[in-house]
Amino acid sequence: MKISIICSKIFDGTHDSPKPNNSGHHLLINSKNIGNGYVDFNGAYYISDNDYEKIIKRSGVQKHDILISMIGTIGNICLIHDDNPSYAIKNMGVFRCKTYSETLRLFYYLQTDDFKQKARNFLNSSIQKFLTLDFIRNIDIPDNLYYGLDISKLSHLDKKINTNSRTIDVLNNKIKDIYSYWFIDCYAEKRFNDGNEFKQVSLIKNDMCSLISTGIEKFNGYKKYFSTSEVLGNDYSNSAKKISYDNRESRANMGPKEFSVWFAKMKKSIKHIWFGKNSYLQNKIILSTGFAGLKCSSFSYSYIWSVINANDWFEKIKDSIATGSTQEAINENGLSYILIKRPTDKCLEKYSEIVLPMIEQISKIKEENDILYNLKSDYLEKLFF
Repeated sequence: MKISIICSKIFDGTHDSPKPNNSGHHLLINSKNIGNGYVDFNGAYYISDNDYEKIIKRSGVQKHDILISMIGTIGNICLIHDDNPSYAIKNMGVFRCKTYSETLRLFYYLQTDDFKQKARNFLNSSIQKFLTLDFIRNIDIPDNLYYGLDISKLSHLDKKINTNSRTIDVLNNKIKDIYSYWFIDCYAEKRFNDGNEFKQVSLIKNDMCSLISTGIEKFNGYKKYFSTSEVLGNDYSNSAKKISYDNRESRANMGPKEFSVWFAKMKKSIKHIWFGKNSYLQNKIILSTGFAGLKCSSFSYSYIWSVINANDWFEKIKDSIATGSTQEAINENGLSYILIKRPTDKCLEKYSEIVLPMIEQISKIKEENDILYNLKSDYLEKLFF
């Protein structure tokens, strides 16, 4: 059954570029703000009522609309659950089905390897490297998937994933509040300074962390490769491809390490990931050289994690130092000019006692979600056989 048959409306988002000023309350969604079935608000920006009114006639969305990225990572997709969504969208395809049952069937089909492979084939044969509405609307959903889909089973998995995601948000906000109180409101400096102010040190030249060099150890079999486009905020996309050591692109050359914190080097690209002790994914993935990683000690890990994740300061200073004629990004020289506070060892120890358990809990929940995503993918793929 063709996708066009089950949709009552198919359209694309604006190609205008409202400036990110966060002066309004209308969220601008693009391919960087969706993935794994939901809208990610981390790093998203808002536009004014005036900008929204200019583009809403073309790109307004409704509850139960499906959004899919037409550029960037294949498979960046979400289903709108808001009763009164106040969104504008950029470079996105919008698919509005005739019934909610058809909405769910299309939503889950767009997450399958069958669709992703068809999309890759289209991109490889196209001069312009983006998906088109005509291409998607003419795709046939296999009958065994369309009619054999157990929506209740998938909905149960999604409900658990969404519950986990909300728990992660709560924990992240707790850490942000603690970090702000300790290091922005200067509680820690007053309590642990031992008579001296905390020193200012370079982010990559200090005794708490060091910049991870490019290069990976040879491995057998396959690992998942995450470019920056496969990371959404601090979550992983399901579209990452498997690579072998000998059959990988040159950028697939960064290896996760224990107690490391990573961020995207490109300007206006807020993507943060981390690996603690005995991380579930540490030995299963390879990262792109578009990421920079900081190797921490066990006692400094919580603090460096918070410096990168717990406030907007890091991304603002990163963007201000980014250079480049085509794609602006921060380099090692730029990172050396970013200064952070060096708390006393006693302060780092006490801060870690409070924050590390929450970071570890976030990591465990993310591991559970990864397992749930795999269960969902396995179920969808079995319907083809």
